[in-house]
Amino acid sequence: MTNNVQCKSRGVNRWIMSMIRNRRILVGLQDEKRVILIRKGCPQGGILSPFLWNLVVNELLEYTWDKMPSDLQGFADDMSLVSIVTAPKRPNGKPGYDADTLREVTQKSLNSVNAWCKRSGLKLSHLKSHCVMFTNRRNWSFDRPLKVDGAEIDVLGSTKFLGIILDSKLSWNEHIDNLCKKTKGILMQCRRVVGPTWGFKPATMRWVYDVMVKPILSYGATIWVNGTKTKHNQQLLSGVQRLANVIITGALPTTPGSALDVINGSPPLHLWLAEEAAKGALRLKNLGHWLPPPAGRANMRLTSHITTIENTLRSIPECKLERDETTPKLCIDQQFEIEIPTRESYHEKDYTEFGATCFTDGSKTSEGVGSGVVINATIGGETINHEESYHLNEHCTVFQAEVHAVGQAATYLLEKEVKDQSILINCDSQSAIRAINSTIIRNHTILETSRKLNALGKSNTVLLRWIPAHQGHEGNERADTLAKNGANMSDNPTMVKLPIPRGVCYAALRRKTIAEWRRNFKISPPKVFSTMWRDRFSKELPKLGKRDLRTATQILTGHACLNYHLSKINRDIAPTCSLCQEENETVEHVLAKCPKLWELRVEFFDSHFTTVRDIVDRHTLSHIVNFLHRTGQLKTLEAK
Repeated sequence: MTNNVQCKSRGVNRWIMSMIRNRRILVGLQDEKRVILIRKGCPQGGILSPFLWNLVVNELLEYTWDKMPSDLQGFADDMSLVSIVTAPKRPNGKPGYDADTLREVTQKSLNSVNAWCKRSGLKLSHLKSHCVMFTNRRNWSFDRPLKVDGAEIDVLGSTKFLGIILDSKLSWNEHIDNLCKKTKGILMQCRRVVGPTWGFKPATMRWVYDVMVKPILSYGATIWVNGTKTKHNQQLLSGVQRLANVIITGALPTTPGSALDVINGSPPLHLWLAEEAAKGALRLKNLGHWLPPPAGRANMRLTSHITTIENTLRSIPECKLERDETTPKLCIDQQFEIEIPTRESYHEKDYTEFGATCFTDGSKTSEGVGSGVVINATIGGETINHEESYHLNEHCTVFQAEVHAVGQAATYLLEKEVKDQSILINCDSQSAIRAINSTIIRNHTILETSRKLNALGKSNTVLLRWIPAHQGHEGNERADTLAKNGANMSDNPTMVKLPIPRGVCYAALRRKTIAEWRRNFKISPPKVFSTMWRDRFSKELPKLGKRDLRTATQILTGHACLNYHLSKINRDIAPTCSLCQEENETVEHVLAKCPKLWELRVEFFDSHFTTVRDIVDRHTLSHIVNFLHRTGQLKTLEAK
């Protein structure tokens, strides 16, 4: 095999070579067909194809600095050369700038790549290669162009690498503009099957937006998050969300976008993307791939995305704490067994068959989180009855407490050097049992518990079994009492400090996003919406159907199919009320003032005349919507 990498099985080698050399394809054109023998490349979509390509390209990626004075990065068959040159300082002490030196370094690297391609039977295409100079300078030039086999390589203002467009100034404007056009195209396709009063339900369209559209926007946001700081890009992003909100609610085109964000519970996209970028950074930190901020001049205009995200994370106390995460670990050879019977088929084991029987539990109260362990064992003629409660640190979850309790039972038995015994550990959390027995573990607490059980299982027979909670099982009830004592700090429990779950950091990031969203909203809230909105409506709105949600949106924003608003769109429509002809027909007039609707108002609101503030304070949103439907005003005007 290439690069002296060989498989010990000759049969596998022959099978791979046969697959590569004896591939045939059938090509048809009109009535003529021909079988062609493929002499180059790997099968597209084949499982082995990436591995075989890696064997080939690995030699190039391992080139030393003397052969490749640039940083060569590869993803599958896409390669990128990154050349950086620091020129000598000028007489005034400022850093110099030398484009020609940069070109020479890049050309040397290109020559090395081209020579390797020829030796490997490959060809470096100048048509598929291009160069981008990342600089803030407007005027720069090479003394001669970059070439591959005598053919010039184009110098462009931007390039696309792994789905992200990198422009020469790293402003990310082109990338964000491209994303907005793409996602708007998807939403416009959805709009063809959704109307103001027909089509997909609002819940379905929310799912489409949250699951299909927003992930497209957030791809790689950790890299280009700084691009969302400019007003131009924020307006582009708000246009995408506004279109989605209009499709979901069926609102009129004139409805304020900030009000629609609140109605749908969607933070502005630039704030949401900053949150997603911080989440991505946390995941990279967990994998050990997060780099420190790059060193640079104090007067640099370009701020690194790493610096931006680090500032965000430092502003959140929870993100400074140790997280309960680890790089994924493969755990195949488990030295213990699990048993999860159904609730109906559960029966207690004969505890006399086991040398040690353990009961574990976790609990969370208003005072905190705790875990409890009960161990009854007879070892070497010695009877052991051990009970202990633990108080876990702030932010811990019940799930962590359940896993921790199992781990503490195993720790106690290991310290007692228990050997050649049958051990039963009862746990009333099925999710904890399945997590501990998982083949891939990404959680530090679970990993430590799994390792302790495996260590115990090497010299004992260990069974981790589910037991129904609160069913009167004596050992389980005692463990539950100990866990609650630990949570409430009763009986001097042992203090335990565990890493916090990732969800705690995510929740803190969401609170920061919402807080900033509310601050920005209070600066210039829509007038009618600020009067009509109540926070409790956020729970009612997702339950409304398409027709009711559209009406509710018109009520809350004032942009309704009533004469006053329609007269601003069409001057031929009179703004006065079509029933009383006394005042402008607004939402406030129809709900609280129109004399022609006093009987209906008494039926719904127990008052002849009232105020909209009183109505929204005392009644549910669905009740108000039903009143407006009973008036027939919206229905009549929509039909026109």
